[in-house]
This record gives sequence, structure tokens and C-alpha cells, in this order.
Amino acid sequence: MIEIEYPQKNVEPPVYSQGSWVNSLIFKLLAGLVAILVIFSLAAAFVLYNYYYKPIHGESGAVLAYLDLYISYYELVSEIRIRVIHTLVIIVAALLAAGIAHLLIIKKYVTKPIKILIDSINEYKISQISDKREIPKAKLNRGDELASLEQAIIATEIQLLDTVSKLEEERNFINLIMDGSPIAMYMFNSDFELVYCNDIDAKLRGYECGLNFKDKFFASMPKYQPDGSESVEKFKEYLEKTFETGITNVTWMDQDSDGALVPGEITNIRVLYKGEYYIVSYKKDLRDMSKMEDKISALEKQASKIYYDELTGIFNRRHLEEQLPRSLGALSRSSASLSLMMIDVDFFKQFNDTYGHDAGDRCLKAVASTISGRMLRARDFAVRYGGEEFVVVLPYTDREGACKLAETLLESIERCEIPHEKSTVSKYVTISIGVTSGITDHKQSISDWIKSADEKLYLSKQRGRNRFTFGEFDHYKA
Repeated sequence: MIEIEYPQKNVEPPVYSQGSWVNSLIFKLLAGLVAILVIFSLAAAFVLYNYYYKPIHGESGAVLAYLDLYISYYELVSEIRIRVIHTLVIIVAALLAAGIAHLLIIKKYVTKPIKILIDSINEYKISQISDKREIPKAKLNRGDELASLEQAIIATEIQLLDTVSKLEEERNFINLIMDGSPIAMYMFNSDFELVYCNDIDAKLRGYECGLNFKDKFFASMPKYQPDGSESVEKFKEYLEKTFETGITNVTWMDQDSDGALVPGEITNIRVLYKGEYYIVSYKKDLRDMSKMEDKISALEKQASKIYYDELTGIFNRRHLEEQLPRSLGALSRSSASLSLMMIDVDFFKQFNDTYGHDAGDRCLKAVASTISGRMLRARDFAVRYGGEEFVVVLPYTDREGACKLAETLLESIERCEIPHEKSTVSKYVTISIGVTSGITDHKQSISDWIKSADEKLYLSKQRGRNRFTFGEFDHYKA
């Protein structure tokens, strides 16, 4: 904290106006000289009249003689006065010349250096105050306007320093955001001059930052666009159109520092800033978009694998456990019907023992392909539930539709004519099916429907296989 000492309030410093001491001295000298002359004249006249002229010439003669002497004396005094005035004029002129020279010398060699010293001290004080961001609490024991004015000036300077500092911080923060953006940004004035751009596109063209790139923007473009138009003229046409319409969106071909073409998409927007229109342009690098789309596609394919059976290529049990509850929820809102089938390949263990596991895998693929090939609606789907078991889900399907599809599946599998010499029901591979249908409700569960269809499948096996058994969904009681 800097404390400024001032004189005591009741002690006023002497105030001198310039040249006041010179005027006072001259006035005193002249007044004194005049007083001496007057006193001397009166005294001389009194002595001469009483002690010289009166005893010799008498009363009347003394008066005449005195007047004659006074006239002679007046002439003498007048001549002396003229000479004194001339002398005083010379003295005053000399004093004035000396004063002027004195002032010039003092101003140059004394006053000016002192002023420079005082200014330096004040600058040092302000720098110290601005660093600490504190207004000095001066000892206000002088009570004059100068102290208040000095503190007001210091407070104003501190506020200005704070404002400039905040503006600088905000500018740096905005530049940090814009330079860190993955999208290239530009700003053009009404003369199509680039007044701002961030760093990302500048670095693509081989420049360190947008500041160095502003003057080279148009020169760095490829000469022609894919449609054969000149790039610079085409770009300025887009800018002109944006000034008219307010916004444009165009595809654009740029090039990098090696001359390789870079496809992009530019959105131009007209903005009003300080009473003037500008164009702000945002450019997306479509190479990155293409790479992103490839990554998304790869991720989607990878994610989709967890819902598909590796061997048969149809949906797996995980898909059934996630999709069937959603289907039940959607169907139950309108109390729609649902049918579900549980399918098992007849005597599949014997098939594997006879023909080997490779043949068993080919058999399962053929069965899965045949079942999924009969799913004619997008909402229907088939699932490999495990081993040689499959599940078919048929939303919005009643008993009649489900039984008709079950008959079709039995015939289609047998017509595949996959040899099975160990089967007791056919010389080809066959299947058994359990079918259940009912009205959906939000309180039903996937396990209720699977259990109902599995019970019907068990009945089909008990009744000789290569057949289907239907039963109404009855595991849930309201």
C-alpha cells in the first residue's frame, strides 16, 4: 500500500504570482524616493526662508527671493527627476531582460528536468497500484481538491486497466475456442476480403496460423472447380449471393499444401456487425465425414454381430430377449395378437453321429435359411434359440395365420431333401413345431410365451414328430 503524505490542513503554502516581487520592489523604491524629495524640499524651504532671506530682505522681499529660489530649485529638481526616470527605465529594462533570461534558463535546466522526474515517479506509482489493483488510501489531512482529484484519476486508470485486461482475456478465450474448432471458419467483408480465419484450414494449406494465411486465401485455391468454373470467381459469386439472400450452402473442392484435392461443404451466413454486413463461412472437411461414416458403419457391423448367430446368420437368442419385450409392449397398447413358434430338428443328435459335425452345421444352415426365407413381413423374425432349436415370432398374427405358416415350414424343410437315414419318420431331415397364439398384455413376459410354445413342441414330439401342435396362450391369467 502506497501512502501519500500531504501538509497539515491549517498550513497554507504561500502563493506567489509570477513577477509580484519585482513589482513590489520597484513601487517601494519610487515611493521612498518621492517621499525623500518632498521632505527635503520642505525642510530646505523652511530653513532658507526663516534664517536667510527674511533677516536680509524683510518680510516681502524674502517672499520674492524665496520664489525666485524655488523656481531655480524646481528646474534643478525637474532635470534630476528626468535623469532618475531615465536611469530607472534602464534599470527596469535590465531587470526584465534578466528575469526573462532567468526564466528561460530555469525552465530548460531546472523546471523541465524536475517535471520529467515527477512524471516518472507518478508512472512508477501507477504501475505499482495497477499490479496490486488497490486505490491508495492517502492520509486525507490536506482536505483540498487536489487530493480528491488525484485519487479519482488513479481509480479511473485502474478501472481502465481492468477493462482492458478483461477484454484481452475474452479475446484470447474466443480465439482459443475458434482455433480449437474442428471446422474451418472465415469472415469476409463486403469487398470479399478475408478479415479473419481460424488455424485449422490455414494449417491444411501449409501455414502456421490463420493470421499468416489471410492474404493467401484465394491464391491457395485450386484453379478450377470440378464443374470447370474458376475457383476464385465461383467463390466470390457465392459470397455475393449470400449478401443478397442471407445464407448459402455449397459443396467445394479445396487443396492441401501438397496439391491434393480436399472435398468440403461450406455454409455461408450473412451477419451484421457494427452497422456493416459480413459473411461468416463454416467449412466441413468431407474427408473426415467419409472416414467417420466408415467408422460408424464398421461399428454398426461390429455391434450387429452380437445379435446374429455366427453359424446360421440369423438372429440369436440375445436379439430375442431384447426385441420380444419391446414387441410385447408395442402390441399390448392396442391389445393386438401375437403368435410364437418353437421349432426343433428331429433326431439331430443321430444325424451328427452319422454324418459328422460339419454335415450337422450345413444342415442347421439349410434349416435356418429355409425358416427365415418364409418370413414375408419385416416385423416377423426367426431366431436360433440354441443347438438345433429355433424360435419364430409373428406380431399381429392370430391362430389361423400361425398354423398356415407352420404347415408351410414342415413341407419346406422336408423338400430340402437332406438325407437322414437314422430318422424314424422320414428319409430326410424334418422338424417338429409348437405353436401358441393370444392377445398381448403389458403384464406378460417373454418367459411365459416361450414356455407356452415349448409345451406345444413337447406334445408334437410325443405325437410322432414331423408335425406341429397348436395351443392358445394360457400361461398368464388376468
